[in-house]
Amino acid sequence: MRRTLTRAVALVLAAAALGGMTVARAHAKTARTWYDDERLAVMRENLETYEWARDYVTGLLEGVGEEQPWKWGGHRFSVRRWAERDDEFFWQLMPTTRVTMVYDLDKYGISPRHGTAVREGRAFYHPWNYDPWGHPYQIQDPIDGTWYPSNDFGAGDLTSGPYPDDGTGMVIDGERYFPVREYAIATYLYCVVPLLDRMSQAWLLTGDETYAHKAAVLLAKVASEYPNPTDRADRCQKGPWGTRSGLVTDYIWETFKLTSMALTYDAIYDAIGEDEALVSFLQDKGVAVETPQDVREFIEESIFRIGMLALEQGVIRGNQGHHQETAMALALIMDDHDLDRRPNSRDIVEWCMYGDGQMAYIMSNGLFRDGGGFESPGYNTIKFDFISAATYFEQLRRLRPEVYPEDAYPDIFAHPKARAMFDWFIDLTVQDRFGPSIGDHGGSLLTPRKVSDFWGYALEPGRYRFGYRRYGDPRYARVFMGASDELPRGDPFERYDGEELLAAARRPEAAIEERTRLLDGYGVALLSSGEDAAPGYEQGTVIAWDYEANAVTVEGIAAEGLPGRFVRLFTDARSSAYRILAAEATDESVRLQLDQTNLLFEALIDVREDGRLSNAAAVLHWTAREDDAGALIPWRIWNRDAALVSEDGGAVRRIDAVPSGRTIYLQDAPPAAELAAEFTDANDDGRIIARAYDYAVGSRVEIARTADGHN
Repeated sequence: MRRTLTRAVALVLAAAALGGMTVARAHAKTARTWYDDERLAVMRENLETYEWARDYVTGLLEGVGEEQPWKWGGHRFSVRRWAERDDEFFWQLMPTTRVTMVYDLDKYGISPRHGTAVREGRAFYHPWNYDPWGHPYQIQDPIDGTWYPSNDFGAGDLTSGPYPDDGTGMVIDGERYFPVREYAIATYLYCVVPLLDRMSQAWLLTGDETYAHKAAVLLAKVASEYPNPTDRADRCQKGPWGTRSGLVTDYIWETFKLTSMALTYDAIYDAIGEDEALVSFLQDKGVAVETPQDVREFIEESIFRIGMLALEQGVIRGNQGHHQETAMALALIMDDHDLDRRPNSRDIVEWCMYGDGQMAYIMSNGLFRDGGGFESPGYNTIKFDFISAATYFEQLRRLRPEVYPEDAYPDIFAHPKARAMFDWFIDLTVQDRFGPSIGDHGGSLLTPRKVSDFWGYALEPGRYRFGYRRYGDPRYARVFMGASDELPRGDPFERYDGEELLAAARRPEAAIEERTRLLDGYGVALLSSGEDAAPGYEQGTVIAWDYEANAVTVEGIAAEGLPGRFVRLFTDARSSAYRILAAEATDESVRLQLDQTNLLFEALIDVREDGRLSNAAAVLHWTAREDDAGALIPWRIWNRDAALVSEDGGAVRRIDAVPSGRTIYLQDAPPAAELAAEFTDANDDGRIIARAYDYAVGSRVEIARTADGHN
């Protein structure tokens, strides 16, 4: 419980300290916080040293050549060519959010003339061509080239031609279609936000202020159109401002679009502060700004403060990883700890870590023991977004160590399940190319012409660069490198580590060996037969646990050849598997050192009654979850047959259920007097803590052995 108390103290001290800061300075952000001087120094070193970095700049500036109508999914056209257009073009490029709302689902991907035939070989719901420079607010039928609608909506023409669309749809042969809305949604997603990213990077990499200025014009237009809960509450994509209404786009996709725009703003922050021409342009557009600093605050308050509020109120919410990444990006980029402006950076960090974001204990609670998440394998890769979330937060912690002490705000990748997540994706991949058919993942036909010699060692191999940097496992370097034996490209804004990655990937221990693996936390078993692999089984019984050492003592199992194998532990209700790290024989038993902790949760015990311990709240590994008043928030968990161990380790009781997080029901319904004697404040700290573990003495054990050593 020490970290809970430390966090509470940290919040009080931070509030006092930051309250003093706001007296001297009304606005907190004064510098780049992501693209800081250190990052830009690395960028310059990369440009000077590496050809791949210079090629990256060329790719930004020249793209794929001339602009042309593009399909759903974006483009990589020349940033240099885009920047040749005037400021008015960039102001008009961001569509009005009066027409970015969803439309009838049965009209998505339907051509007035060709029906669903337009979908062939294209995005199912969005098969059109888009051309914001030549045909704003129109979409093109890819079969016959017709542009819809017939009017020039962007010029204020709402009625011209045979099939006009005033934003509420066009009618052809009695059917209503929505080309203006389709254009607006696609342009925001795949033109405006990606172009902001590319132009802001071009500014940093070249120093050409033109790119920063054009990006600032476009970002200011986004700010003038961005939905909010007051005067633009009716512009959210899926209805008035409210739970899951989204903002410009839907409530999931807006998270990563908002993250991208936050990084754009940080990149051009310095340039905005010196851009008097931008001030004049915005004044002509009716924006109430007088100085470059006013422009900064206009963008911050209209986009990023609103984004924080939207996260807190559930207006936007992605898959686990999406919104946490956004929250930490906003906290860092705003660097705003002004207590008079809410929500601020500290508010959104608190929301992300201990509120609905749940990031502080996401690895404990969001992953199974084997590292798998609760979604299909493809969607589970979104958990890798916590890499960015943690990276942004650690940068903020470096800037504000007094506000975010390490013992109050955990390093989530220090948790063993975080590393297990990287192993899980490796273990789930079969023959370097296939994945199991789970949910909407896998299921590819084994047609010879479709089966490559090599696809990859895991999903999202690019994420394993971080995995290797963090954990040093050479297998992660090999996953990142794939089948390549050449130096990889790098990120112009990150220190290059290609030589180290290649050297690690060449080490013998980097080899990805496919053995039988049991991922029964997630629910997958993959068998690898090897040669002459006749399986045999041994069964035993747990006679002792060393919970602190993560070890179990077993009778009935031979000690030889156990390290590297899996042991399955059974109770009446459930079972799970652990990898054995070491085995030590003692007389007629063997002590097994396991690779994963079987600690489920810690519980604060307040009341002991017949058959149950009440007013308990899950305290997952490092902190209790508290509300603003300091009260513990209940956590729902169900773990029949788990073992509840008293604070002094002397008492063990089997759990029947923890259905609400407030009450732990015990299987043998012991009387209150016994529980009062067993569950005491052994540490004399004013609280009674009990720890719940997966298994206890009496659990059955099974180990599979094969002739060739596979298991």
